[in-house]
Amino acid sequence: MEPSLTWESALPYVRAFDSTLEADALVSSEIQEPRQPLRRVLQLREEIRTIRLALEGFQTIFPGRATVADKALSDLEALTASAGCGSDYVGFYKTAEDRFSDAANLTNTVEVFNRAKLLGILVEVISRDKSYLDNMRFGPDRQNLALERDALIARMQPANLEPNPSLWATAEVNLRTFRQRHSPAYQCHHKEYHRRATTLRNQVGGRCVRGRVPAQLIRIRELGETVDVSPRFEDLAASVGNCSLEGDLDFESAPWSNRCKLPIDETAPERKALEIFGAMDASMREYNRRFSTSPQTDTLINLIQAAGPSSLENVLDEGVITFIKGFMK
Repeated sequence: MEPSLTWESALPYVRAFDSTLEADALVSSEIQEPRQPLRRVLQLREEIRTIRLALEGFQTIFPGRATVADKALSDLEALTASAGCGSDYVGFYKTAEDRFSDAANLTNTVEVFNRAKLLGILVEVISRDKSYLDNMRFGPDRQNLALERDALIARMQPANLEPNPSLWATAEVNLRTFRQRHSPAYQCHHKEYHRRATTLRNQVGGRCVRGRVPAQLIRIRELGETVDVSPRFEDLAASVGNCSLEGDLDFESAPWSNRCKLPIDETAPERKALEIFGAMDASMREYNRRFSTSPQTDTLINLIQAAGPSSLENVLDEGVITFIKGFMK
């Protein structure tokens, strides 16, 4: 016949539970008194819900990762539910035996709970720092920084922090050191990019009129078809970044200039510009060849030169005048 369960049967689990949580609210006299001996167990219910909610943030930061301390929280939830209104030590004991087998295992589970609680507090700051690192981009010339960034993100993984959340303090130090190395690298890149971009913008500006000429010539069907590079030229002009910020940049909220948001792996589109300039020149040479073989060309040129573009301003609209001036250059 199974012996009847008494408060003393549950006491080892209660003591293990209480000592691990370091609950000073339950003094020894309260532990021995079976009127509401499981008050601290009941108080844990809301804490578990709060921790679960916080830890769900890790699923957003690291999709597909196992939930931190999921089994431990589930076992403790069952234990708190078994305590009834705080006096059902029989139900408490039976659940403790079923879930933990002995007081030592309960102690280990509550220690996992304590670590999960610390991780729950860190979720917000880990999310912020990981998002900051995720926004960093590195070209082939800065793979050392990319590898260091990836190593920092790996240390943020729940599996690496769960056994010892205090390791986050070391991770934060490493993160600050990394950002101190990233900052001058970005500053140098930002300065060099905009130095080259300024030169490129001047080149693009000097070709604006010539860039529009093919788009107007292509409308003259008698000249035949050719490649219109005007859309590519306009895309080039729009792609050349500009930033008025000078001096030290602020990297507090993002790993780039808040004004131009220039990634560290983006370079001024100089090669693209050379290709487009070359295509523009080739297009104009082709039109010149076609004009040179047209019997009406000499007549047109003589008329324009005789009249002068300025004298035609009151006769022709502005677009045509611009085209003629560009054509005669």
